[in-house]
Amino acid sequence: MERKSVMVYEDIKEKLQSIKTELGLSNENDVVSYLISVYEHSDSLPKKISNSTH
Repeated sequence: MERKSVMVYEDIKEKLQSIKTELGLSNENDVVSYLISVYEHSDSLPKKISNSTH
């Protein structure tokens, strides 16, 4: 699979790194994959971010 870069705000990068550490994942890509999986398998999560600061 081809690697692509994704630009994120610094606060989001810090949150990704924090989640990575907490879950014991190896990199931010694994965090994003995990979050996508949670999103796809949950009926109770909001499907939009309502209070985005960006």
